[in-house]
Amino acid sequence: MADKSAFDRQHVEQTALVETSGLLEQLNLPPGAIAFIRKNQRAIWIAVAAVVILVTGVALYGSWREYRLEKAASALDAALMADTDKRLAALEEVVDKYGSTPSGTWARIEIAHLVTDRGEVDRAIGELMAVNRKVRNSNPLKPLLLYNLGALYEKQGQLEQALASYQPLGDFKGFEVESYRALGRIYELQGNTAGAREMYEKFLEARSGQESGVNGDPEAEIIQYRLGRLK
Repeated sequence: MADKSAFDRQHVEQTALVETSGLLEQLNLPPGAIAFIRKNQRAIWIAVAAVVILVTGVALYGSWREYRLEKAASALDAALMADTDKRLAALEEVVDKYGSTPSGTWARIEIAHLVTDRGEVDRAIGELMAVNRKVRNSNPLKPLLLYNLGALYEKQGQLEQALASYQPLGDFKGFEVESYRALGRIYELQGNTAGAREMYEKFLEARSGQESGVNGDPEAEIIQYRLGRLK
């Protein structure tokens, strides 16, 4: 009978068992632990293999994501440096390829600025809305998006949508004053005198608490004038 091949499955399993058994003895493990390991050897090897596969997969995904982020950043830089007549198409390509990355987000914002300059306000709103849906309130970009959306809606005469964008601004530190002023302006346009007065008064109160104060503040003086017309 021919000798068993060193690669025979049964031979490999038996050899592994013998080597493992010897190793366990050398590690001076408690008899109970040795018995447990020998009894559950297959399950333990499966668990070890699963952990190795998981760790390897996470490492490979991390490398792939880092590579993708670098490619996206390079593509965005190239798009921003492109000639004016080619910039929009280049930014759109960044969004198509890397829309889920931060570079894709900034590409959408740049597209919104470009199409606004071209008079395509509705498209600009759509681009910023797409970004706004993905950005969390904890992101510093959130209040800037809301303010720009409000301004675009206001420009289009869509006052209810403008209100919906300006109102949450008051929840962000540093944007309370801008929220009061914008809301007062919208309420005034809607003919809501009481609402406009309330917001303008809150604006002046908040402004007076700042270092510059109200006196000598051109913006505060404008609001005081508008408030005076409403009384």
